[in-house]
Amino acid sequence: MIIPRPLSVTALALLVFSFSIFEFIRFVLVLQSWKFLEGVLAISPAYLVLTSLCWFIIGIILVWGIWNGIPWAGKVTFYGLITYLMYYWIDRLFIQNYSERDSNTVFMIIVDAFLIVWSIWVFSRPKTKLFFGANYD
Repeated sequence: MIIPRPLSVTALALLVFSFSIFEFIRFVLVLQSWKFLEGVLAISPAYLVLTSLCWFIIGIILVWGIWNGIPWAGKVTFYGLITYLMYYWIDRLFIQNYSERDSNTVFMIIVDAFLIVWSIWVFSRPKTKLFFGANYD
């Protein structure tokens, strides 16, 4: 029996895909601007290339798993979100070195809280659990 993909799962897959594309664009732009970035960054552009490429690959794998309802995709996506947010805040607080980084801190905390609450809601829905199969629980 084919179980239809819930709209919330489709939205989640599109959100993860958007983050993945953002990371891919970042990867390409860092490669194109390598010489310039070496002169202005306190860290090597290799850090940006590696993190962007890793998050792009992880994101594409998650999108495939979410879209196809693979049983591991639910938990891995939630833990991936938490890991991504930890990476984001560690990068923002300890690696980025410019004064404007604090200008939207409250906004980003609200966005992060929303993403966590929304994903908990998506994965707690009965249709989502059914879509990801019995192994999801």
